[in-house]
Amino acid sequence: MAKYSVDPGRIIAWKVLVASEKSDDHYVDYYLNHKLDADKKNGKRHPFVTELVMGVIRWKLQLDFYILNFYTKKISKLDIETLSALRMGIYQLKMMSKPDHATVSETVEMLKRRNRGAAGLANAVLRKVSNADIEDLLKQAKLSELEELSIRYSHPQWMIKQWISNFGKDEAIKLCNYNNTPPSQWIRVNRLKVDLKTFIVFLNKYEFEYDQSEKNDVYFKVTRAGRLLQTDAMKNGWFAFQDISSGFIAGLLEPKKNEKILDACASPGGKTGYITELMKDKGIVHAMDNAKVRVEKLDDTIQRLGYSSVKSILGDATKDITEKYDKILLDVPCSGTGVLSRRADARWNRSLENLAEYPPLQTSILKHAIDALLPGGLLVYSTCTLNTQENGDVVDKVLAEYPDIEVEAITDPALKEYIDEKGTLNTLPWRDGLDGMYAIKLRKLK
Repeated sequence: MAKYSVDPGRIIAWKVLVASEKSDDHYVDYYLNHKLDADKKNGKRHPFVTELVMGVIRWKLQLDFYILNFYTKKISKLDIETLSALRMGIYQLKMMSKPDHATVSETVEMLKRRNRGAAGLANAVLRKVSNADIEDLLKQAKLSELEELSIRYSHPQWMIKQWISNFGKDEAIKLCNYNNTPPSQWIRVNRLKVDLKTFIVFLNKYEFEYDQSEKNDVYFKVTRAGRLLQTDAMKNGWFAFQDISSGFIAGLLEPKKNEKILDACASPGGKTGYITELMKDKGIVHAMDNAKVRVEKLDDTIQRLGYSSVKSILGDATKDITEKYDKILLDVPCSGTGVLSRRADARWNRSLENLAEYPPLQTSILKHAIDALLPGGLLVYSTCTLNTQENGDVVDKVLAEYPDIEVEAITDPALKEYIDEKGTLNTLPWRDGLDGMYAIKLRKLK
């Protein structure tokens, strides 16, 4: 019998998933980007590889639930290669509606090259899964409501429980659904390099599908974004990938020519870039981060986009801000629960205990930055989390110690729908179709 061929895209996806499962150091994006960079000549299969990898990561809990129903031993008994291949096969069967025979055969063949015993196991499990219905399996399992929601929407129980408490059950489910959907891809035009008219001509010439934002015309939502990476426009710094909600945050700083501005937690440099562009690259912008590899990424961004007023700094924002600034952006490290659609594996790398680690760090950074702010200066504190303990609670605690700092209400008419009664900005993914962001403006009295 002839050997069944395996699509190279599936092999790439498998290798990415295995590497990600074995590593404690990097998000899955790191391994995916590395493999796709090495496969540049075959860009047409990259969307499939990306969907397969990210889909498996997002739906891991439900995929494992299928395996538990048709594998007689504990999942922990499976090696990572076999487990990853099973998850891929089930995802293709249940979420991508790939033909049963082709999916089973390719998964079996893929494993056969490594372990014939695992190949037989995969054949048996996948054939049973192909005929199974998730509703029947959930009903038979006799789960609690929280357990069922967790498996149905593939999120940790503690996370869903917290969201139900904060937003209500219906909204929590909408958030889970949003997180399980591939995120929109936004780009920001670098008007220091190209005008909008010329950029739109470029998009049309190469038949990119796009929608230009009505709230900020330098932002475009694009489809088939991967093709943009291969263009001269990318190489020449005409644009940067950045969700428009991040642009909202940078814009709150109201950067002006000849100001001295600090972006204290800056890598990979998206907000630094937009600040610089709003200043027309005239002034002083310091972009700080606390790891060499992150500063190197900052430098790559600065160089590609052609900024001359930006200086990167390797430093700890809790103690290494040694100069005074007119304005400071603090996009602080956080739990990232507002960007789980974009960071597919973050939901599995968080815990309630882990969340408790962030507020003390954020408080320390905010206090140190306030001390570096000139009288009359403006500071924007922001996160990409939906966790109030990292947002308003941190700010309230710090403001109680600094009588010379006051909240300045956000009044931008374009952002009206995102501004709450306290004058702070909150974007909610399921409501706004954007990354979840929190931001508040703080002014130091003269």
